Amino acid sequence: ATLQDGVYTATGGALQFKVSDDWSLSEEDATVLVYGDPKNSKDCLSVQYTDKDEEFANYSLEDFDKYYGSIFDNYQGVSYEKAKVAGLNAGCLEYTFSTDLADVTAYQYFIDGEDTYLLNFMDVSGKLKDQVATVLESVEIPQ
Repeated sequence: ATLQDGVYTATGGALQFKVSDDWSLSEEDATVLVYGDPKNSKDCLSVQYTDKDEEFANYSLEDFDKYYGSIFDNYQGVSYEKAKVAGLNAGCLEYTFSTDLADVTAYQYFIDGEDTYLLNFMDVSGKLKDQVATVLESVEIPQ
């Protein structure tokens, strides 16, 4: 994956999106972008994609509550809503959880294309939420 001139391109060109100068690639993992000071910020966006999920259209908040409730401390599902990203069907899961260091709000976008794409925004500072729509509007997924 690369971040060049404000454009993030996933490995193999699976998807692209634009970000402001406030974003940088994580030094540990090129599938993660950090928002703010790369040395101190915990706000980030991870990008993943997997084989197409044939059950995509059937998911509900309860499905995610069962799964994430067993993984995260103090998990609380907030909402799961249908959306469109890059002209494709998508689902947006919002949830909160706690770690020893911080309370986190996550905005997870599942995009149903030839593959299933996941954009996972982890907002620790409370400032990342304002960046979500801007990033989503610029997403391009070649089909």
